[in-house]
Amino acid sequence: MATIYTDFFKKEANSKISATDQAVYDYVFSATNQDFEKILQEEGRFPVYLALSELRRGLFNWYDFCKNARILEVGGGYGALTGLFCEKAAQVVVTERSLFRAQIIEKRYDSVENLSIYVGDIMDMPFEEGFDYIILTGILERTGKGTFDKTVYAEYLRKLGRYLKSDGILLAAVDNRYGLRYFAGMKNIHTGKVFDSIRKYPEGNRGAHSFTRKEIEQIWDQAGYKNKKIYYPLPDYRLPQLIYTDKYLPEKNLRERLIPYYPDHVSMLFNENMLYDDLVENEVFPFFANSFLIESTYDGMLGKAVYAAVSTDRGKERSFATVIYEDEKVAKIPLYQEGERNIMKLYERMEDIAAHGLNIVPQSVDGTKIIMPRIYAPMLSNVMKEKIVQNSEEMKEIVERLWQNILRSSEEVNASENVLVTEDTKNLSWGPILKKVYMELIPLNCFYQNEEFIYFDQEFVRENYPAKYALFRAIHYIYCFTERASEYIPLSYFQERYKMKELWPIFQREENRFLDDVRKREAHKAFYKWAYPDKAKMQKNVDRLNSATPQVKVYQLEAKKTNPEKNVLSGEKPYKIGYVPGVFDLFHVGHLNLIRRSKQRCEHLIVGVLTDELVEHFKHKRPHISYEQRAAVVAAIREVDEVVAVDFHNTKKIDAWNLYHFDCHFSGNDHGPDWKRDLEQLLAVGSNMEFFEYTQGVSSTQIKQQLAESKS
Repeated sequence: MATIYTDFFKKEANSKISATDQAVYDYVFSATNQDFEKILQEEGRFPVYLALSELRRGLFNWYDFCKNARILEVGGGYGALTGLFCEKAAQVVVTERSLFRAQIIEKRYDSVENLSIYVGDIMDMPFEEGFDYIILTGILERTGKGTFDKTVYAEYLRKLGRYLKSDGILLAAVDNRYGLRYFAGMKNIHTGKVFDSIRKYPEGNRGAHSFTRKEIEQIWDQAGYKNKKIYYPLPDYRLPQLIYTDKYLPEKNLRERLIPYYPDHVSMLFNENMLYDDLVENEVFPFFANSFLIESTYDGMLGKAVYAAVSTDRGKERSFATVIYEDEKVAKIPLYQEGERNIMKLYERMEDIAAHGLNIVPQSVDGTKIIMPRIYAPMLSNVMKEKIVQNSEEMKEIVERLWQNILRSSEEVNASENVLVTEDTKNLSWGPILKKVYMELIPLNCFYQNEEFIYFDQEFVRENYPAKYALFRAIHYIYCFTERASEYIPLSYFQERYKMKELWPIFQREENRFLDDVRKREAHKAFYKWAYPDKAKMQKNVDRLNSATPQVKVYQLEAKKTNPEKNVLSGEKPYKIGYVPGVFDLFHVGHLNLIRRSKQRCEHLIVGVLTDELVEHFKHKRPHISYEQRAAVVAAIREVDEVVAVDFHNTKKIDAWNLYHFDCHFSGNDHGPDWKRDLEQLLAVGSNMEFFEYTQGVSSTQIKQQLAESKS
């Protein structure tokens, strides 16, 4: 079982337990077999999701660690990656400064025999035997305590190098302060503020400094690492799906394969997928990559991989990595033992369509891997996106060729065997029914070389299925990822040409069911909630920026006690956007009155709900009701138009205004001593403050006292 050592632990420096610490601890100590899938279906807190999700493994599950390796993981956190390293290596040593988190790791992997956990600062630990790998994931940014001096970080890496064998490898994942997602409006992962790293942390960086690619190169050079390679995990190193290098940079079909995510949508201006094609075309992708993974060594050899695509979200039986190597070979690798049987099924399916006359990428089996040559040819999807704009007749010809290949890929069976037929749809014109419909005979899984189609990765098949379903998928995704495609060839042309107009909605429902199943959307519904920002809200943010003016309203500097009845009777509302923050713990009629009075003064009311961590910081105790439940209660009130989280980055009223551009900040009349300063700041940007009388005879404090008395 895992062993924990506390020889280097300094209690006074590591005694604080955060809300995330406690939540993860509770889950780990209550979970059966450390299976967190059901927990994560309901867990809405991003830090907790990061601590427990299998998607974290995508950063290294494709990497070729040498056999019998000895790995040192610096800063294990909650052990999100530790289990993977234990599977890959002969011995794993993890260091963690927090005893509480170290105990979480110990419990999480209590049956693992090759794991040792050391509590304390890595620099205090005199390990005698060198390591084959040292791994830092999101650690380097905090080692310099926020300084901008590159020498400090280089010295840390140099000292860390003394634990490496002479040919050992250092792997470090770090955040890019100029990542595209930050330009899109995502809050900085260290400070929680919008555009903070882009502006070089004008109000401080809370002890964490992210790096540019150039700074990375300078730091590693100063640290003396002779050889290095930079990988670009997308969407970032925390939940990666695709891993690129300078020898294999993204192509224009990136948005078809990538799902970015944003834990907090409130400040977003656009989805980063909108810009990747332009970044690729202008050859500036490395500068804007959201994260870096740096592989380096003093005297050893670096890994040979130049690209990896990982599907860690598909469950253990369907999770694979596709890795491209410097020697021009491509490997399809199961990421779990449970997937080894399916990798052989994939091989057999490719051989089956080849036997039916379709061109495939040549393949062979090496143990549990499929090995293929690298093909230097454009993806058919990219070709079709160009053809639909430039030459509609060639586009139509390509679609017809796709259709003919679908028909050739398997034998036709009796129409009565169509498994999609129901009582309501039995009279529809389904077309040919195939013994096997290979669902991936689509442009995204096909190279276009010398005007020939070359297929790969035919993982999914349906038996006794309409052939038109595969054609639907081919056409559907071209129109999904080609801007204004219908302006060049109306979608109705293909629907009518292949008699699919009535079948289209049926196929669309089947496709949704397929994606729900293969991507395990129920299990990962929290991730998908973060993956699709509200377009209307993003447009609203853009409109607010466009309408912002530097004009300053002149007000007498005194608190206003409002008379909302006057405006209700006249039908007038003096403000367009209002903002009222609060804890709203043990929700009562006083809270309701505050919200209703605020809404009477504005057309659009934004209610800020303080996070558990912020409440704990100011009041030194946890709220009785969790943030998610408090926010849900507030959101259910009809007067509330929008609910936002109030955390450390938008606690100050002026910081909240920078995000939401409200015309007035509402509050109860038990305001703090700094209200005049806050009002001055808001007046300077054209906003205001108003205070309401509190509802007498009720408060959360009184309710808590009554509960305590009733228990006694």
